[in-house]
Order: sequence, then C-alpha cells, then structure tokens
Amino acid sequence: MIDIDDEGVIVNVFPSGEHGAVLCMLSRGHGIIKGYVRNVKKGKPEGMIYHLANRVAFQMRSRLEDNLGNLKVSLISEYVSRSINDKVKMTIIMTVSAMIYAAFKEYEQLTEFYDSTIGLLSDPSPVDYLRWELMLLKASGFGLDLTKCAVTGKTDDLLYVSPKSGRAVSKGAALPYVKYLLPLPSFLVNDDVDVSKDNIRQAFALTGYFFRRYLFIDKKIPEIRAVLEEYLLKE
Repeated sequence: MIDIDDEGVIVNVFPSGEHGAVLCMLSRGHGIIKGYVRNVKKGKPEGMIYHLANRVAFQMRSRLEDNLGNLKVSLISEYVSRSINDKVKMTIIMTVSAMIYAAFKEYEQLTEFYDSTIGLLSDPSPVDYLRWELMLLKASGFGLDLTKCAVTGKTDDLLYVSPKSGRAVSKGAALPYVKYLLPLPSFLVNDDVDVSKDNIRQAFALTGYFFRRYLFIDKKIPEIRAVLEEYLLKE
C-alpha cells in the first residue's frame, strides 16, 4: 500500500482520459513520484494547480504498490507566473523541469537536491542555474570534485577539470596536459568574480560533457537546455 504526504515540484504533466492527468513530481522526501489526479478542468482556476514547475503539497494513496497512486494536490507556489515576462527566467524554469524529469528514476532520495531546486526556482538566475547543474550531477551520483587540485591538493588557481576523474586541476599542475583538460569557469568555485559569455559557454560545455558521459548515455540531453544556452550567450 502507498500512503504518502509530502510536497513537490511538478516536472511533467500528461493528460489521462477526458478529465484526468498524470503528474510527475520531484518530491522533497520521496524523490520522483508519479500519480493520477481526477477532474482536471483546463482553463478553470482549479486547473492552474497542475501547471509545470508549480510547488505543491500532496497526498498520494494506492492499495497496490505497482498501481499509479491517486493524488490530492494543493498549491504552495507558482514559479512560472512570477517570471512570465522574463524569457531567460522562464527558460531556466522549463529547463530545470525537463532536466529533472529526464535524469531520475522514481523514489530516489533527493531531499538536499530538492531544497536546492526550490531555491533556484524561487529566484532563477543564469549563474545559479549553472551551479545547480553541478548539484544535478552530484544528486545523480556523478558529482565533480572542484574543491582542490587532483595533483597537488592545492585549493587556489583551479583552472581545469580532468575529463576522466571529474576533479579540478590547478594552473601549474595542468601545464603538461592542458589540451586534454576541460576549462573550469571560476564562478563555479568562487562567488566573487565577474561572469563573461565565455565563462557561460565553458560552464555549459563542462557539465554537458559529464551529462553525456554519465547521465544521458542512452538518451539526449533535453533540447531546451541548448535553447537556454543560446539565450544566455545572446544576452
């Protein structure tokens, strides 16, 4: 029997029948959860609860664990409506939803990642989104170690990342191997730096490399991520 009371962010919605929908949510205490809601009335105020990226409180019940549970949902926050007039913020929110939906299986424990995601959705920014991608890798089991040089152990002048180990490499230690290493944009490890378009491009390339190598091996990275990168590089 399934009996869950939790909160979550809706990361995908599928119509089901004439008046129902299946919600896929990143929940705080139970990871990815899918459940069925009845009487979804499009265009009605109550139907607005089930929009993508809404933060909701929910109850899910099912007599059999293999069955899709029935959901009762109430709204906590609407993130899309806050950013409706900002193309970049809207695209960040849509990208976060798509990446989460594509990345995780159901019922993985993701509480820390959930809290980080809520922080990003509450105030979406390009820099915070790219830092969030590092958290996505970590939550998926493929976290990068950007705290110190893999060769010397030093914590300064970290300019590169090893594509094999996912560990940072300092400027001096990297000299013989630069052509084999990935650039590490300084804003990913230092809050007090300016961020250029080159930095943004490097950050997308860095996380994208590890997404393709570990997380999205048998499927494509959601296309909206490339749309977001294009928007940010044009800003």
